Amino acid sequence: MQTIPTSQKIYSVLDRVSATMVMLAMVVSGASVAAIIAINSVDTLGRAFFTKPLTGAVELTELFLAMCIILAIPYAQRMLSHIEIDMFIQKCSVGWKKFFVLISIVLTILVFFMLTIQSYESAKDSVVTFESSAGYLRVPVWIGKISVAIGFGIALFEASVQLLAWFLFGRLTTTKHTQVAH
Repeated sequence: MQTIPTSQKIYSVLDRVSATMVMLAMVVSGASVAAIIAINSVDTLGRAFFTKPLTGAVELTELFLAMCIILAIPYAQRMLSHIEIDMFIQKCSVGWKKFFVLISIVLTILVFFMLTIQSYESAKDSVVTFESSAGYLRVPVWIGKISVAIGFGIALFEASVQLLAWFLFGRLTTTKHTQVAH
């Protein structure tokens, strides 16, 4: 019977936790897209047939759009599907490519860390003041700000798990993800 090292067990647990959080964020992101479609459909139909637009449609669309975009970032990070420019790296040796992947993931973690901290501070202030939009419909802005902080936090966690995979296995993930954009 082969025993699995403790570090690989820890990685496996962290990867499952990250996968769950990423999928939950994607579900909320997808629901936000559905909400945008529904809101704009009702608004368009109201304008066209009753000359009465949906009050607050713009404010609600802005809220759901922010949620949709930011909560999809962890999924893009998990699937390694961010846009990358690899003109320089494609001419490098395998060793240099691995080094540049390490530098890339460390910088990604640093950026996600800064974004998470800043969005958390903004969300915290927004919740304390019950910040809402100033349009016709007072949409609670703090909900969007919380979702931004959560989205960046999940992306930070995912990138950190990928860094652990790089140290344990020499690559950012234990499964093969297709690169969709270069």
